[in-house]
Amino acid sequence: MQFSLVYLAGCFLDVFCIEALERFLKAYEDTVLLVSHDRMFIERVADFIYVIEQQ
Repeated sequence: MQFSLVYLAGCFLDVFCIEALERFLKAYEDTVLLVSHDRMFIERVADFIYVIEQQ
């Protein structure tokens, strides 16, 4: 089992790169910790979402 960390906060990718990354993450079978402010992107690729909010 592998574990990967993908950090996309403040990242400016064009549409083609985002779509390629989405396809890759959807096909990836191991665990990924994805950090991003793009909620729509996360919802398209994640099976489970854990939200950490400052209170």
